[in-house]
Amino acid sequence: MLVWGTHFLRVLDLSESGARIELLDESFCPSSLDVSIIFPDDEEIFTHANVVRTCPGMMALTFSPAIPFSRILAEQRRLRKRYCHLDS
Repeated sequence: MLVWGTHFLRVLDLSESGARIELLDESFCPSSLDVSIIFPDDEEIFTHANVVRTCPGMMALTFSPAIPFSRILAEQRRLRKRYCHLDS
């Protein structure tokens, strides 16, 4: 979940350097914003985001500072463990 003020936005893709988020309201399109990323274990990381691209239903952001790689890796491990039955 990405939080900007009172807006709670679903994260579609996430990396250390940016994210692709679901954009439900097409009129919501700032050029930069201060955000937090809330992970499923309730860890919250604050960063600044710049909008690099918008298309119907989504918006791409870059982060400065980046999300720590260790946090991204921990989330990947959690997801792989949760969905291990899908690995082949």
